[in-house]
Amino acid sequence: MKKWKNQHKLYEDSALGKIPEIRFEMMQQTYDAEQNALRKELPTLKAEIDKLKEQTDAADKFINVIRKYTKVAFLIFK
Repeated sequence: MKKWKNQHKLYEDSALGKIPEIRFEMMQQTYDAEQNALRKELPTLKAEIDKLKEQTDAADKFINVIRKYTKVAFLIFK
């Protein structure tokens, strides 16, 4: 959201003549390139998050199994 506000402000400054058109175009191209890079990176990051969730789930299951076998309700001595 902050980036969008910055881009909007940049556009307003350009429209009001506060910054030269060439400067606006350069900044807009930089912004667009950054957005494209982030869009391309998104599927990889989502896949990594899914992988980490699976690992966390597996660890939780393992911990539950360990707890099951380490809890002793009572002992019978003979």
